[in-house]
Amino acid sequence: MEERRKIWKSRKKFGEDTGLSFGSLENWENGLNISCDCLREIHNRGGDIIYILTGKRSLPETDARPLAQPKAVDISELKMLKEKLQAQEQEIEELRKDKEDLRNDKAELRKLLDLTEAQLSRQGRNSS
Repeated sequence: MEERRKIWKSRKKFGEDTGLSFGSLENWENGLNISCDCLREIHNRGGDIIYILTGKRSLPETDARPLAQPKAVDISELKMLKEKLQAQEQEIEELRKDKEDLRNDKAELRKLLDLTEAQLSRQGRNSS
């Protein structure tokens, strides 16, 4: 109830913004369950859902973030982040290929070593 009052002054406005009926709001304020969608809306508006769920503040009251609408995301920033992600995914794929090549090289070297040891062993038996 504290978080509801901190963000919404009236139960009616809270219900309109979260889609929670008056009866559901009353049940929640009396200790019954609250929906994930409602919790998400409270969080998006700056409410402390950890406090709602556990009774313990996630941040001390003095450090609580200001009540505000979620930050709008700049499309150009999203595009840049997407390009970075794609470049990192490509780099990861190249590293995977390099790792596979190294495994193949290791297997070939192991075979050559085994052949060399076998040849040396035969030469040692033949010279005895």
